[in-house]
Amino acid sequence: FSLRSLIQDRPHNIDTDEFALATSPCLHSIAAIEPLYDSGGKINYNEEALLQMVAASAPGLKFVCLSSDVRHWRAATPRTPWPGFFVNLQPGQIEPPRPARSRGSLESLIFDNSRYDSTQTGEITTWSKHTDFSKLRCLEFDRIPVDTLRTLTQLAEDGQLKSLHTLIFLLEPYPCETMPLLDEYTGSLLQALPPLRNLGLRACVADKVFTALLTHHGPALHTLDFKQSYEFALTHTHISLLQQHCPNLRAVTLRVRRSQGDKNETRIYRTLGKLAHLHSADLSFDIGVGNVNLENPSDLDIHDILINAAIDESLARSIFDVIATANARICGHRNPPFHFLKLKISDASVRDTSWDVKFTIADMIWFVEREWTCRRRSSDGQVVVKETGKFDRAKPYEGYEGYKNISRFKEVWRRAMA
Repeated sequence: FSLRSLIQDRPHNIDTDEFALATSPCLHSIAAIEPLYDSGGKINYNEEALLQMVAASAPGLKFVCLSSDVRHWRAATPRTPWPGFFVNLQPGQIEPPRPARSRGSLESLIFDNSRYDSTQTGEITTWSKHTDFSKLRCLEFDRIPVDTLRTLTQLAEDGQLKSLHTLIFLLEPYPCETMPLLDEYTGSLLQALPPLRNLGLRACVADKVFTALLTHHGPALHTLDFKQSYEFALTHTHISLLQQHCPNLRAVTLRVRRSQGDKNETRIYRTLGKLAHLHSADLSFDIGVGNVNLENPSDLDIHDILINAAIDESLARSIFDVIATANARICGHRNPPFHFLKLKISDASVRDTSWDVKFTIADMIWFVEREWTCRRRSSDGQVVVKETGKFDRAKPYEGYEGYKNISRFKEVWRRAMA
């Protein structure tokens, strides 16, 4: 969404047709990318106009998705405050009446900062002045700093997020030593919110957040996307607590610990299947890199990591079958809800930490890791297993050090598997 007449090199009135659109009572949803300037250096006032539309001009507006554009064009003119839709009136022209209300009633507000920008505290404060946050049902952020997290906590404690049922955010990465503080801040936010139906949380957090998730939101949760600190991979104990406290989960995205297919790992899948309403699971695996002395790993360390990383089609199907069998048993009928599984190696497991300048654990994992989807067809009940990303993996990467070191990989593989 963009009102082109509000991209200006000098102040002037909005186009009358665009004003009719901006004030239409039929306008319900908007998705907009709003840079401060266009590619020619003209000032773009669309974000200011959008705030005015939300607050008063477009009374039917309920959904806004705002994407940032962090390209910084050189301004041809200094950025001056927005003068409003109408700067001056032509002879005989009547200024449209100003709406009486001062704040809107959005139900969904999404900050899609997909270009590595983050949503700052000032933006939250500005939007809270233009729409009544107590009416919000869905709030999503692609990326927020800790200051914004604390602002959200204050809003929640003041009762301004009392209608919220969906919260999704990625907390900006911070040094590992700050994890206890981030865990405390994020846990405080979850405790201050009403019980959520959908929660997406990716941050350097651990026990306090997990406890708040279980005790404060558990029975209400339908979907959970929880990507926590890489030191805090979920074990069978955590999954059992999820199954006990969150019985209504329908879809989960989790990072769990692989342990070479032993009984503890198998119990993770079996316990997931005991979620009676579960229809899909997206699992990324912690394969044990964090437990290894990366400066000088032993052959046994390398062996264990590679075994955990090597997920083939047979293993993917086996994991699906364990979850599906447990799900069918707990549901007591032939058509259990569970039908989709996605498997991959966790990004935290393949962070580029090397013991050799020319060859890293990430390089080794690259040779053996696969991503899989398993889907049960509704037509005949057959399970279809597919490798995703196969085309990209099969292409030779010119200049990629890991690809060049295939002989080094084979040498390490033979030694580790001996």
